[in-house]
Amino acid sequence: VGRLLQATLRSHPLVLESPPPEAVLRDLGDYSIIYQLTGSIADYVDGARVKADLARMVRDTLHQHGIAIPYPRHDLHFVE
Repeated sequence: VGRLLQATLRSHPLVLESPPPEAVLRDLGDYSIIYQLTGSIADYVDGARVKADLARMVRDTLHQHGIAIPYPRHDLHFVE
C-alpha cells in the first residue's frame, strides 16, 4: 500500500520530485491503517486543488488494486 500511495503522489503533475514524496505508515487503528502522505508543490495557491486531486487519485488507486477502505462495524446481540 505504501508503494502504491507513493507512486500516486509522484504521478500528480504538480507534486515535485525533490524532496521526494513519501507515504509513511503512522498507525494501525481498529478499522484502519493510517498513512501520512507528504509531498511538495511549487505553488501553494493550487494546494487545495492538489489535495482534492490526490484524494480522488488515492481512492481510485486503492479501488484498482482491490484494496477496500473498511467501515466501522458494530454487532448488536439481543438477549430475550
